[in-house]
Amino acid sequence: FPSHSRVIMSGAVVSRPGADMQNFHVDGKMSGLYTLFIPLVDVDPDSDGTQFWPASHLDEDALSRAQRIGHDCDPDFLKTLESPGCAAGSLLIFDYRVVHRGRKN
Repeated sequence: FPSHSRVIMSGAVVSRPGADMQNFHVDGKMSGLYTLFIPLVDVDPDSDGTQFWPASHLDEDALSRAQRIGHDCDPDFLKTLESPGCAAGSLLIFDYRVVHRGRKN
């Protein structure tokens, strides 16, 4: 990150046991911003955590297409999503504009 980087907002996302899958969304539309996750528990890439649509921040129509798809995803579309696992305390950084959703917990 550039030396002039700074934190402009902070918060916490709580995902409780039994939580439903989120809708696809972006954290914002401004370029040059990043979201940082620091999970407090291990995140299994095969069952929980967040699904990301790689490079969707480069496609202005990606969010509207993802929102039309909703929860009942086309299997071919699901294959394009990434669900990285993360050990508790590790760091996951992604562009603020990447389309993503939290999975069922």
